[in-house]
Amino acid sequence: SGIEVNGGTESNDLPASNTTITGNIFDMTAVDDEPCARTAIDVSASDVIVGDNQVYVRGVCDPLLVGIKLQDGAMNLNVHDNLLKSCGTAITTQRNQGRIGKVLDSVTFLRKEGLLFPALERRDSHRYRGWNIVWLKNGKADGASVIDCFDPETCCFKLRERRDMKVDDVFDVFPPAGANWNIHNNTITGCLMPVKLDSYGSESSLLTDNIITRGAATGVKTAVEVHGIFKLIDNHVSGFDEESSAAL
Repeated sequence: SGIEVNGGTESNDLPASNTTITGNIFDMTAVDDEPCARTAIDVSASDVIVGDNQVYVRGVCDPLLVGIKLQDGAMNLNVHDNLLKSCGTAITTQRNQGRIGKVLDSVTFLRKEGLLFPALERRDSHRYRGWNIVWLKNGKADGASVIDCFDPETCCFKLRERRDMKVDDVFDVFPPAGANWNIHNNTITGCLMPVKLDSYGSESSLLTDNIITRGAATGVKTAVEVHGIFKLIDNHVSGFDEESSAAL
């Protein structure tokens, strides 16, 4: 991959934050006969600006390349004025998944060691107060909880209400009202999956004023996929007129 701003942490590590990625050119053309999956810009930390970058592949579209990837749990992201061309996926968002490592009581647990999420947080951070948990069973939702707080000394997560928990229970984590994501004024062309918003999102998650065209790519099923709460405003989407293709 090109640049990773990592919000995940191992034991006793704190996440990255307050980062600007700007003015770069990422030539992600595969150099081997067998291309591998890779990402140009991978962001899972908070307070990050990704602006005025170019991500491209020389020649035909590379289905294994992701241009920009954002992860739930990261807050205050501004992704703007980037040019993404001939990527498999140009811009995508992903959910933030964790797993229980130890249950202390009916409201308190430790995360699984070795997993990057939920990340440890600083003493003066949000400490996950009011964050949402969606419990998963066989890949499907199996109830929801709200985090009361995270203790940075003991690394314990405490729920507001009791729940029957056990080791290796899987869950998604996402912030309460506002993630504050602004994805705007980007130009995306020639990509197999131009935009895939596959995260929970929030009322302050925006996709605005982007230019999204099919370009030379063929077999594009959708220009924009939305699987969460995102506000789509004044985007220009054109060229997705193949049979069985859809703009949204």
